[in-house]
Amino acid sequence: MNTKAKPAAAAPAPPESTAEAQAEAIGQVTDPVQVAEPMSPMATQPPPAEPPAPAEPPAPAEPPPSLVLARVLVQCHLGAPNDVVELPADQAQAAVADNLCDTSPAAVAYALSLRS
Repeated sequence: MNTKAKPAAAAPAPPESTAEAQAEAIGQVTDPVQVAEPMSPMATQPPPAEPPAPAEPPAPAEPPPSLVLARVLVQCHLGAPNDVVELPADQAQAAVADNLCDTSPAAVAYALSLRS
């Protein structure tokens, strides 16, 4: 039997912290600057000096159409004979051309007089 004692192996130096020891054991870098992902170009730009001014609301395309009083002459989609209706000027003009309405002041006054 061999009774010679084996020389003791040199013990490794203890790490400074447990986290550093674990990082070294699995081969990770412990420097947070090296671990961080690169920033996008937008993140590195300074913010604008002032927010942009709000856009002005768009102007109305057309003014509302003027309304015209008209006496309905025949039963149609506009009403019954002698009804007085308000129509936009362009529709009143088309209704007069189709002989559905009369927009003359005398015709409207006559239709209104029938109501009483």
